[in-house]
Amino acid sequence: MVFEELQKIVYEAGIVGAGGAGFPTHRKFSDKVKQIVVNAAECEPLMMVDHHILEHHLQALVDTLNILIDTMGADEAIIGIKGKNMHLLDAKIVASLEGTKVKIKEIPDIYPAGDEVVLTYETTGKIIPEGSIPVMVGVMVINVETVYNIHKAVTAGTPVTEKYITIGGDVPEDITVKAPIGIKISELLSIAGYTNIEDKEIINGGPMMGKLVDIENDVETK
Repeated sequence: MVFEELQKIVYEAGIVGAGGAGFPTHRKFSDKVKQIVVNAAECEPLMMVDHHILEHHLQALVDTLNILIDTMGADEAIIGIKGKNMHLLDAKIVASLEGTKVKIKEIPDIYPAGDEVVLTYETTGKIIPEGSIPVMVGVMVINVETVYNIHKAVTAGTPVTEKYITIGGDVPEDITVKAPIGIKISELLSIAGYTNIEDKEIINGGPMMGKLVDIENDVETK
């Protein structure tokens, strides 16, 4: 696959950063990228989306990272994951990566490990200068779910119309679900069985950096 073809596929699929920033993913691709760092740190407490995708779709992630490496001429891809979550990874797939350009890197269980500056340092040892972005040091940071969305776009032409979401906190059971983009937060919670929310505040994005939700009007975004 050539560079322009990959950009076109990702752009037409409407893929943006699924980790929260929402930056258009096709704009991140560059021949200056030498290391692709996959953010699998699951920075926010209670969040389990990365966990789910790593556990169930690791091979798809690896295959997609190999495409990105070849297309951009990168040297390697590094999946940064906290040591406590290594058990989620299929041991056979991990073993198959020995000697390849896709690597697994255990990072400390610290906050904010998911921040791109912190993650880049923990996985590559590179320091991003203040006011700069990862590509300035030859790195592209990309979220786990974003990589999986690229996989679906490249292999099946599937656009981003759904998103994985963790519902956790003061609930009987923390769950991760796949919901359509644009669904009202109130409707999502109701479908998931959480109807008694009148005396609760809903935070979107995690307890550390999330924002309070307008339960009647806010919708799920990419």
